[in-house]
Amino acid sequence: MTVFPVSPFKSLLTGLERLKQRRNRRSVALAALPPPLAIPQLPAPSLASPQPPRIPPAFDNLPPELIIQILDSADVPSLLHCSAVCRRFRDIVSASSAMRYRVALLVAGLEDAGGPSSVSDRLRALQLREASWRNFHYRNRVTREIGPGAYRPCYDLHGGVFFVGRRTGPNLPIRMLSWLPLPSTRDPPGVPPTWRSVPLDISIDDFALDLHQDLVVLVEMLLPGTTTLQVHLRAFQTLQPHPRAAAGLLTAECDPVSVNSTIVIDLTGCLLGLLFNYDHTGFTDKDALTVWDWTTGQMLCRLQNSHSKLTSFLFLAEDMFLVPNVGDSTIEVYRRNDQTFELAATFDLPPQADGCTLHNANSRYKSRGVFRPSSPPSAPASEDACMPTERTFYLSPEKELVIFSLEYRAKGDSHYFTLITQKEIFLRAGRTQADAPARVQWRTWGPSGTRIIREPLRLWDYFFAGTRFITLTASDAGGVDDEDSDEGLARELNATHAHVRVLDFNPFAVAQAVECPDPTRRVRTVREPCGVREGKLFSEDVRTSLPYVETTTTGGFPQLANVMCDHERVIGLQTNAMLDMQSLDVFLL
Repeated sequence: MTVFPVSPFKSLLTGLERLKQRRNRRSVALAALPPPLAIPQLPAPSLASPQPPRIPPAFDNLPPELIIQILDSADVPSLLHCSAVCRRFRDIVSASSAMRYRVALLVAGLEDAGGPSSVSDRLRALQLREASWRNFHYRNRVTREIGPGAYRPCYDLHGGVFFVGRRTGPNLPIRMLSWLPLPSTRDPPGVPPTWRSVPLDISIDDFALDLHQDLVVLVEMLLPGTTTLQVHLRAFQTLQPHPRAAAGLLTAECDPVSVNSTIVIDLTGCLLGLLFNYDHTGFTDKDALTVWDWTTGQMLCRLQNSHSKLTSFLFLAEDMFLVPNVGDSTIEVYRRNDQTFELAATFDLPPQADGCTLHNANSRYKSRGVFRPSSPPSAPASEDACMPTERTFYLSPEKELVIFSLEYRAKGDSHYFTLITQKEIFLRAGRTQADAPARVQWRTWGPSGTRIIREPLRLWDYFFAGTRFITLTASDAGGVDDEDSDEGLARELNATHAHVRVLDFNPFAVAQAVECPDPTRRVRTVREPCGVREGKLFSEDVRTSLPYVETTTTGGFPQLANVMCDHERVIGLQTNAMLDMQSLDVFLL
């Protein structure tokens, strides 16, 4: 006879009689549940065992109510393992909307955000959204004009709201911030959202937002000869100095600004990063990355490297960021240590051939999906205020992709690639405590942990959601990522395309992908390695094999200059011949 410890089940056994009294009502409740979710198999060898373990007889004879309580307290991987053990466990999991919702969240790479809606309603909403992504069908298309003065490099997508900086006249600086709450399937019937604008008391080059902290960061316009960067910390609701900021103005010294100088800004939690890139030609020690704790005003890190060109950076977490080192052809991960940052790990990029240089490694790809509230949103101060709408679920930050646009130069030609990998690879290395920074060779992490595809370089920032990367393509045949294609693609600055391409790197999506019967969609699962042969770019064959599911539209979308997405919508951007933003096409999933 199998003997179970008393303590783990004491409270359950105490309430067993009460549970039995509800047994007769359970069948009625089950009838009202949504259709059972197809429980996915974990992509682990252990589930492929031809002889699943038998359930101990004593456990098999436990009342269903007690088994439900035990399974409900298990984590999701354990739930999936249990559902693979026997039909009885699988039926119990499939009959519980709460368990199915937890499984569906894991499969989608999401986390629950709570809220007033029932678990069944959340499950239905999640199932509908994921089905729309799998089939890539949008339920509605809404077009909104952007209006005059929108400046191309100065825009953002955050919390379901599109922001843009506006010039007040031709060749004038940006002195206005405008935003449009994007249409949502949760919108109540009535007047659709419209553009709202607020004038600024300074001219700006760029901005960044965290609406759940009521924070807008304004980078004051840099004039030729300027040697000081001025960063203003404002409350979005009032545009006054932020109440949590010890200093409403942060400054950083820089070399005299040239006409080609650019700025990259990012923020997460209490961290604010500002990268000043002096120009686009050659290496210079004038490039500088500065990281502050914006709440205290303390400068935590300042990176300058005389043998590299700093082109981008990316916050991985509230205590970690990465920087591509173009001079060394590496990716460096920095971890916070008390009041500073230190190098934690270095990842090698593919080894280059003689005469080939890595000219640019740009993380212009930003995740702008359903985000986790870091603090309760403030109450709107006026009717013009805008806060992100409440979400039922949000993207799991550690499951996101990290994407780089790589430019190699060889024999006077430029060759462009997109490198896609998983954030958790860098997080694991950054959180590993060691006496010295880890050095991870390309052959250790690259072939299995990345996918390199060929894409032309475009002017626009891309926005992706979780494990889904969206882009435009000139062909409806899918991506160009095989060895028979040219090593580089021509630079496309003003090209428009009507074919939208979605790459989903979620392992569950790869395992469950099926052919799409819709003739306007093409679906393929890519598990085979692809790469670039040894030659003028690389000193050895470069093979990458991170699997993904690709969906490419063959119709149904207009000509677009850029495409973005969050978890519930695809946003297409229309421009004119001068690359001025003209309109947004919002496709609701």
